[in-house]
Amino acid sequence: METKKHYSLVALVLISCFTFGQVPELDWPIEIVSEGHGFTEGPVLATDGNIYFTDMDNDLILLYNPATETTEVWKENSGKANGLFIYDNYLYSCEAIGRSVVRYDLSKGPDSREILTSRFRGDSLGSPNDLTIIGNILYFSEFWLDMYMNDTNKTREIFLNRVYSLLLIDNSLDTIAFNFELPNGIASSPDGEELYIVDYLPNKLYKAEVVNGRVKPLVLVTDLNNFGLANPDGLAVSQDGHIFLALYGESEKLVVIAPDGSVIGYLATGPLTSNCVFAEDGRTLYITADKKLMRVVVPDRI
Repeated sequence: METKKHYSLVALVLISCFTFGQVPELDWPIEIVSEGHGFTEGPVLATDGNIYFTDMDNDLILLYNPATETTEVWKENSGKANGLFIYDNYLYSCEAIGRSVVRYDLSKGPDSREILTSRFRGDSLGSPNDLTIIGNILYFSEFWLDMYMNDTNKTREIFLNRVYSLLLIDNSLDTIAFNFELPNGIASSPDGEELYIVDYLPNKLYKAEVVNGRVKPLVLVTDLNNFGLANPDGLAVSQDGHIFLALYGESEKLVVIAPDGSVIGYLATGPLTSNCVFAEDGRTLYITADKKLMRVVVPDRI
């Protein structure tokens, strides 16, 4: 009996090591294009090729211009803006301590802030986190962000962590009827037919078909525990269906996931890797991590 236990323990250790060992480091060169900020998040591509991203520690929305290789402050007092999204020349923002989803008319600038939603059935939202838009529906994740909210003396009113759907034609708000422990990164496929949702605490990535505004049942894409990985945050999906997923906290990585859910490899992006977005060419990937904005060119074949 003791021999069986011994072999079982050895097998378990070997399986665990082999699984983690299957995730190789990718040797794609990483370039730092902007640094010296606070905690960076929420990169998004504008139609002019510029990259907007957030500095949550300093309460800023920043603008990086690849043509001039310069970064400027676009918006101060951003409500601790987290995730960003651009659609139809509007910049949409999740405000972590503003407890709202807002938008700016890019033709009018940073003073054009408009609150789209801040309450659900009369209760104040917690900390809207990340967002995407499919058709005329905005989907966003929300939970109580302790690191910022506990210092504001604000009262938590919603005690479930949820993903919401916001109908842009009338700003009506509803929930996606799935249970999440802590929904974090959220993204859509390039064709707008699939919604990707990260559940941070169980280290899982899901997707769901979106048909005529209806979100179909969730399908598990990847359980990161099977690869010895944890702390999934923001993500981007390439034209060919590969998923680029930031691993927050001490993971210090961005992982590349194949369409079938297998983990191909990782980039050593450093502490607090939070999110990413593709440039217009579909190959240049901008990554936010800690106090920096970085970029990497993804090979034609992965």
